[in-house]
Amino acid sequence: MNSTADPEALCDFAGHMSDLNNDQETPQTALPGNGARKERRWAIALSIAAVLLIYLASPYVSLWNFMQALRARDSAALAGRVDFPKVRDGIKAQLSARFSTPSSGEQPSKPSKQSRIQAFLMANAPSLVDQLLDAYLTPDGLAMLLAKPEFAITKEAVMAGPPQENAEQTASVTTNYWSKVNYAFFTSPREFLVDYNGTQLKFRFYGLGWRLVRLELPFAPPKPTAQG
Repeated sequence: MNSTADPEALCDFAGHMSDLNNDQETPQTALPGNGARKERRWAIALSIAAVLLIYLASPYVSLWNFMQALRARDSAALAGRVDFPKVRDGIKAQLSARFSTPSSGEQPSKPSKQSRIQAFLMANAPSLVDQLLDAYLTPDGLAMLLAKPEFAITKEAVMAGPPQENAEQTASVTTNYWSKVNYAFFTSPREFLVDYNGTQLKFRFYGLGWRLVRLELPFAPPKPTAQG
């Protein structure tokens, strides 16, 4: 019996063992790729979360910048934070509706001071409202509307004419203004509502930042008329 090993058989056996080793190492070499994919997924998730947090905080930052622009009486800065045409249209519609509507319960045969004021406002409301809007849509005017909206929502104030610039009034609005914010929250993904001392400020996201688009004055509900 020949005990000498066949060289070809040894080569075949060695090749077979090498193939087995390669097959066993294949799953291990795939692990680093799986780890890299997981890291990418975590990075994407963290990036999305960071962008979301920044967006959720952005209207509060914009409100702060808006108040700082009022405080500095910076018309150029306000121009980028206020959509003046939309704010003007909104206030004009509110004032026109308020001062152009006859008061209920008035007796035509007994005209009172209130009815005379009402008649004057009905006849001159468009020009008076335009004069008020020209004064209100300035840093001092907006500050006055926020501090004392009664200057715009009472007939006596309309009769008195546009407010005068008042730096002290502007400073009072922008000092500790967070304490005067009753609430602030999203009303839609692109709209943000702030209640400042009863006056509602509506901001809209335009792609590059938030801008004030509407200012709702705190009109008191009409008083019920006496019956009988």
